[in-house]
Amino acid sequence: MSTALKVSPRNLHGPTGKQLRRKGSIPAVFYGRGVENEHYVIDSKDLVKVLNSNEHIIELHVGNARQELALIQELQKEYLTGNHIHVYFLKVRKTDKA
Repeated sequence: MSTALKVSPRNLHGPTGKQLRRKGSIPAVFYGRGVENEHYVIDSKDLVKVLNSNEHIIELHVGNARQELALIQELQKEYLTGNHIHVYFLKVRKTDKA
């Protein structure tokens, strides 16, 4: 079973990661074999809900257009506060073997 997480495409020429985090969002990167790196913005509250669900496979909903299966490859936290500052998602294919 997978948990759903809504993500929005990120314009790299827009606000910086620091500015996004001040607004309650977290920058993220989605990558994998045969896929171009894609940059997203995630609401920090939604990410915490997904992390608390203890699910390993996450269903990323990119707008209303498509869905991707992913694993959290790396989750970066701020050293002093423990707040999440960046997430890396690794693409998962249903045909991939563990």
